[in-house]
Amino acid sequence: MKKRILGLALVCVMAVSVTACGSRTKAGNKVTITMDELQDKMTEAIKEVDSVDLDLDAEVGIGITGEEEMNLDASLEAEGQLIIGTPAAHIDFTGEMKYGNKTDSRENKVDFEAYSVTDNDNISLYYNMNDEGWYTGEAPVDELMSELESALSDYGMDMEGLGSMTTDAEAVETAPELKLSDKTVEADGKECYELVSKVDKETLKKEMEAAKDELDEEMLGQAETVMDSFENLDATMKIYVDVDTNLPIKVVMDMSMKAELEVYETNMGINVDEFSITLTAEYNKVKSIEVPAEVKDKAINLAE
Repeated sequence: MKKRILGLALVCVMAVSVTACGSRTKAGNKVTITMDELQDKMTEAIKEVDSVDLDLDAEVGIGITGEEEMNLDASLEAEGQLIIGTPAAHIDFTGEMKYGNKTDSRENKVDFEAYSVTDNDNISLYYNMNDEGWYTGEAPVDELMSELESALSDYGMDMEGLGSMTTDAEAVETAPELKLSDKTVEADGKECYELVSKVDKETLKKEMEAAKDELDEEMLGQAETVMDSFENLDATMKIYVDVDTNLPIKVVMDMSMKAELEVYETNMGINVDEFSITLTAEYNKVKSIEVPAEVKDKAINLAE
């Protein structure tokens, strides 16, 4: 019996060893394509996406000094499923925030879940805020799309432009100093290209210097004032693109900052000791968005 147990243990150890060795092969390969080539591959890959399953985690910690000291700590966990090209979606998130000073501290929590589905020519929305019960309402698709187009036009955009933002990797190119790492890395068990963008005080100064011909004197003065206010700034964004699918599967953002600003003739210190966002995505796994029967049964119709 002891020999059988020992044999099983050895098999388990060997299995773990093989798995570990296999995982190491998912990273460290030399990248042989250029940034432009990767962007072209991403553009083509995203065109084939029918649905997206998203997962978001965020943590924020901010300290403010001035006439009085205040602190803000916040966290957000969210997941969502979207059917591309339709209003169909499911969103579920929880947010917590603590803020205040030494004598007065407050805490807020928000739980929100919603479904958006199409029914003939209407969009039906079901939502529940802080477990207060499900509510539902509907509106014509054309009416809501018209309102969306009107809202976008206020920002100089249109539906076609919004579509190109979600399907064109040019958005990646606009990130400051975005660079393609020379070797692949492992992210969530997959071999990935790594795109890295770093911003610090010196980087911003260089960008401001390069753009000074495009800034008027007032804007240049404001920019220099902002630069002088930073004691330190360290921000990093990493985008992981699956080597096999050429789709971005993970985005990680981290930032720390310390600045002394003058607001309404009062000095105010801002210390961001934690600011992290992690977004992961899976594609073409969601075939449809269905509202659970119990939600439909419990939902109160706002039109009645």
